[in-house]
Amino acid sequence: MDTSTIFSRLQFAFTISFHYLFPQFTMGLALLLVILKVLYVWRKDERYNSSAHFWGKIFAISFVFGVVTGIPMEFQFGTNWARFSAYAGEIIAQTLAMEGAFAFFLESAFLGIFLFGEQVFGQKMHLFSAIMLWLGTWASGGFIIASNAWMQHPVGYTMTPDGKLHLTNYWAVLFNPWIIPDFMHAISGAVITAAFVMTGLGAYYLLAKQHNDYARIFVTIGVIVGLIASAFQLFPTGDMEGSQVTAYQPTKLAAMVKCSITAITSWLGWVPFSSPSWPWPVSCSGGAGSSPRAGCTGFCSWRSLSHSSPISPVGSRPNLVASPGLPSDCCTPSTAHLRSSRQVMSSLRWSVSPVCTCCWG
Repeated sequence: MDTSTIFSRLQFAFTISFHYLFPQFTMGLALLLVILKVLYVWRKDERYNSSAHFWGKIFAISFVFGVVTGIPMEFQFGTNWARFSAYAGEIIAQTLAMEGAFAFFLESAFLGIFLFGEQVFGQKMHLFSAIMLWLGTWASGGFIIASNAWMQHPVGYTMTPDGKLHLTNYWAVLFNPWIIPDFMHAISGAVITAAFVMTGLGAYYLLAKQHNDYARIFVTIGVIVGLIASAFQLFPTGDMEGSQVTAYQPTKLAAMVKCSITAITSWLGWVPFSSPSWPWPVSCSGGAGSSPRAGCTGFCSWRSLSHSSPISPVGSRPNLVASPGLPSDCCTPSTAHLRSSRQVMSSLRWSVSPVCTCCWG
């Protein structure tokens, strides 16, 4: 890899990582603002309304920082990844433009009403502005995720004679099957972030014995919403994401599981394939055509997993090989068959990561 590519990746990684701190927080906080406003309208307790105003100001500051940090990130599509932009820009630009033209202005307009229009428009309009702010924020994330979903699972395009991509089905891009699990998983993570921030501030106030009434509201709402979002992050969204990767990106799954194997075996020192709950027969041979190692007791060691003997290449990636010691039906040289993540996870009793799949050679 040349030096310019390395620096382009580092710059873009820093820009997008720093930028995402703010939209991630605002996407989650928008839902909490709606909850606070609904509780005020329902219970007529002014503390909920004051809490909504307090967090609305924090939302506005984070929103501004998100805009400022997002502008250079979009410019870097042209400066750092000009060849990609020229190749796929007709498709990627559509969703990015819609995010700016629709979702961003929806957020901006109703954020102004939420911050300054309560006395002018009344409580019903103030609640409506909070709901529209929430929907606009999530729609903004949805369009960005649609761009990422197309990069993960390209649909609705053809190749032009000059080697560029041409958009043929706009609705296929917007309703890409990859979007829904990706969006729900990202949004639940955003809600977790905002809930933890709200809970943390409430906990600080309780420890400092300041603003106790508001602190209890922050902690109660933050813990309840955070717990629900955390469960949703694991199932069904996490499971759906894993199933998508298994179905459409087996090579990525192979790389992910290779890292999981490294972490598990470095900690345990072995993988308990001889556990009674392990459903497949295991051979501790050194690979195709080799003889079993002397003294093998059924526990396939880290060495047998990390030093795989290359066998027939799988698919179009010559360095994707099956590791010796793994059950034979996890990966076959001819079809690169992968067991679903749910099947693998349900068979494990000793670790939280699947260890039966294809591995990088």
